[in-house]
Amino acid sequence: MAANELGVYYISLNAGEIILAGALSKAIPMEDGDQFKAEFKNLGTVSATFKK
Repeated sequence: MAANELGVYYISLNAGEIILAGALSKAIPMEDGDQFKAEFKNLGTVSATFKK
């Protein structure tokens, strides 16, 4: 598991922390109405709007 491999790099996890496999950036908080858009060269665009 990825969590077990972190010790090799002297990285520890605290209770409740999450590992995002393959994430391009850190996780950020989102709120009602937030809109996100990502554009990938040669792949296209993806967007999301978060609502309660």
